[in-house]
Amino acid sequence: MRKASGRNGGFTVVELLMALTLAGLLLAAMAGLVDGALNTRFDTSSQIDATRDARFAMQRMASAVLGGERLLLPLSDNPATNWREHVREQTVPASPPEGDSTLATAVLAITLDPTLDINKDGVADGDNDGDGRVDEDPDDDMSADAAAGLVDIDDDGDGSVDEGSVNDDDEDGSVSEDPNNAIDDDSDGAINEDWGMMPDDDGDGSQNEDWLDSVAFYLSGSTLIERRPNLNPADGTDYTEFPIAENVTLFRIERIADGSRRSTLVDISLQVTQADGDPLSFSTRVRVGGGR
Repeated sequence: MRKASGRNGGFTVVELLMALTLAGLLLAAMAGLVDGALNTRFDTSSQIDATRDARFAMQRMASAVLGGERLLLPLSDNPATNWREHVREQTVPASPPEGDSTLATAVLAITLDPTLDINKDGVADGDNDGDGRVDEDPDDDMSADAAAGLVDIDDDGDGSVDEGSVNDDDEDGSVSEDPNNAIDDDSDGAINEDWGMMPDDDGDGSQNEDWLDSVAFYLSGSTLIERRPNLNPADGTDYTEFPIAENVTLFRIERIADGSRRSTLVDISLQVTQADGDPLSFSTRVRVGGGR
C-alpha cells in the first residue's frame, strides 16, 4: 500500500505570497471604505456648518429689518439715473482671488431698532442725546459720519463711494431735498432724504439732536460683514464690523415698491457654496418695523 504524500505543516513560499497579496487587497479595500466614510462625514459636517452660518446670517439681517424704523439701503429708484437702485445684487466666485477687493455693491442698511437697550441702562442705544427720543432732528449729515450717504458704502449703486458733499445723504448730487413728511417732494423716487429743510422736527426748540444710527450688511470678498454702532458712539464712524457668514457666492436685497402700502417690504437672498459642494440658498421677505 502506497502512503499519501503530505507535509509536516507550514506553508510554501508561494502560499505565503498569495496570503500576503490577499491580505493587502483586503486592507486596501478597507482603507478605501474608511477614507470614503471620513470624506462623507467631512462633507456632511461642512454642509451642516455652512447651513448653520447662513441661517444665522439670515436671522441677523431679518431681525435688523424687523426692528428698524427706516430702510436706508437699497434706495428707491431715481428717475434721473439709468440703473435700478431698489435692487442690490452681488455674486462672488466660489474661490475668489486672494486679497479680492471687489467693491461691495450689495448692501442692506437699516436704522437701529429704537427700542434696543443692550446695556440695560434705561436709555435706547439709538438715543444719542439721551432725551428719550430716537433719530430726531439729525444734522444735514444725517448719519454723522462726515461722508455723503453712509461712510465707505456705495449708497446709490453707481460704483463710487462717498461722492458729493456730506449733506447729500443719498449720493444723488442734490442736498436738502425732502423734509421728514413721508412725501417725495422732489419726485426722485425717495422720501425723507436729506432732511436739512427741517432742523427742528419735533418742535422742542433744539436742533441737530440725534443722527441716524445704522446697521449695515455687505460683502467683503466672500465674507458677509455686519456693521453696528458701538455703545454710546461719538458719531456715525464709531462702529464695529464682524463676519457673520463665509463662502458667500450670492447676496441680493430688493426693496419692494411701496405702492399704496404703508410699510416697506424687503426681499433678502443669500447663497453659500463650500469647496466641491452644492450651493445652499436661503431667502426671506420681511417688513420694515414688523417686529415691533
